[in-house]
Amino acid sequence: MSKRRSSSATSINSGGVVLCEHNVPAVVKTSGTSTNPGRQFYGCPYWQNVDGKQKCRFFRWVERIDDGNQDLEAIIIQLEDALRLAESKAERRNKEKNALIKDMVAQGRRLNDDIWAIRLMIGIVIVSNVFFLLFCGGTKLVCRGWGEVVYVTAG
Repeated sequence: MSKRRSSSATSINSGGVVLCEHNVPAVVKTSGTSTNPGRQFYGCPYWQNVDGKQKCRFFRWVERIDDGNQDLEAIIIQLEDALRLAESKAERRNKEKNALIKDMVAQGRRLNDDIWAIRLMIGIVIVSNVFFLLFCGGTKLVCRGWGEVVYVTAG
């Protein structure tokens, strides 16, 4: 569920100038997009592929101190760390839940097996009692339904 985010290596020289990946001073440009209209950003002067040179994709928003903006990169890193921690906890809990479900299913199967065995034993007891009474004589059986047998002695 992790998303990749591209970032450019940025350095600021001793004069406070932002340098791109080619160690060239970045220029300040203004965004013309509908999502960030008028927002300024740093860009490499070689952002276009000119004279066969490799295109530079350096990009960084200009953050003004007087705007009250915080270091967004640090906030993003903190949020990504929190997300990874939450995903890790969720994965651990999911594994625990799956293990509990597996144990409960196994226990349910064992209980079903026990119920089947008990029903079999009850059936055997009923049949053995019926045969016992039939062969002992002087006894009459009246069946009123499954599991309900009345013994009537002749007398």
